[in-house]
Amino acid sequence: MNCLKNMILRALAVINFVSFMVFVCMVDSESRIPVIICTFNITWLGLFFYVNASYFIKAFKRDNRKKVKK
Repeated sequence: MNCLKNMILRALAVINFVSFMVFVCMVDSESRIPVIICTFNITWLGLFFYVNASYFIKAFKRDNRKKVKK
């Protein structure tokens, strides 16, 4: 169950990132909707990476230890 939850959260993060990239391209339009969506996307991604920072740091350290031992 934990693996499924992580897979779903990663998929949502990827979708959110793609949405962010699409709406960043439209920020200079006359409407404020792309700016609002980009603000929401960057907030969600920031919170997602803040909450999961320990996971990413552990994975980074683990990968570095594997490279040093070789």
